[in-house]
Amino acid sequence: MSKYLPERIFPLRLAREEHRLRGSISTQPMLRLKRELAFSPTEVDVDLFFRMSKDCQHLAKGVVWATCAFVCQRCLDQLLVKVEAKIQVNLVSEGEAHEPRDFCEFIAIGDSGISLSTWMEDELLLAIPQVPVHNYDCTTEDIRRALSGQSGQVAENRPFAGLSSLAKHN
Repeated sequence: MSKYLPERIFPLRLAREEHRLRGSISTQPMLRLKRELAFSPTEVDVDLFFRMSKDCQHLAKGVVWATCAFVCQRCLDQLLVKVEAKIQVNLVSEGEAHEPRDFCEFIAIGDSGISLSTWMEDELLLAIPQVPVHNYDCTTEDIRRALSGQSGQVAENRPFAGLSSLAKHN
């Protein structure tokens, strides 16, 4: 996507106007997300539609996605994963007592709006894999040998082997 979206948005107004936000945001302010990745993409793609429900609730529905690089927890090589978070929330004014009916989640919005990059970062952090690994068997031969108990370099390195011979003589 080529259109850059604003950093600060006013979702309640966007819902009243039935507005769609479609474009990209920079990952520069997304420090929490960057800590989880081997390297960070420069931008994140967003497609959000804001609307009012029949019973006058402010709603947002859409998706945020990015291709992120992780360290595979099996082989420690780089792993590219398309991280995608589906968004479906009820938007309420801060301090408003509210029971969302149509959606299970809600976001309280203050008079100054919200940071779009912080909101999208939160959604992506919830969607990243807990243990990123390749879809194929990426274990090395040394690891396979060690796990199967086969002899080899792993079995030859036995520092206490000499003690067993002393115990047999006494």
